[in-house]
Amino acid sequence: MKRLSTMQRYGLLLGLAFTACGMMVTIWPQTGVVAHFTNDEFGFNPRYVTEMVSENKSRVYGVLATLLGAGLIAASLYREKK
Repeated sequence: MKRLSTMQRYGLLLGLAFTACGMMVTIWPQTGVVAHFTNDEFGFNPRYVTEMVSENKSRVYGVLATLLGAGLIAASLYREKK
């Protein structure tokens, strides 16, 4: 079995972190305020917009983080056949 490269190891670590944090947010959702940086449609007028995050939105963000982590894990473990 071939060893993982450095990039694959970092991808695996990042994927595990996203998956673990996403599962924690999904299981124990928290309400809060999130600040998003945004522009208008033409790229001008940069500003911060605040969003109130409910428990349901928090669960959605947790599921998305879990899926992103699973995708990173799969991408870092994927090997092309020779």
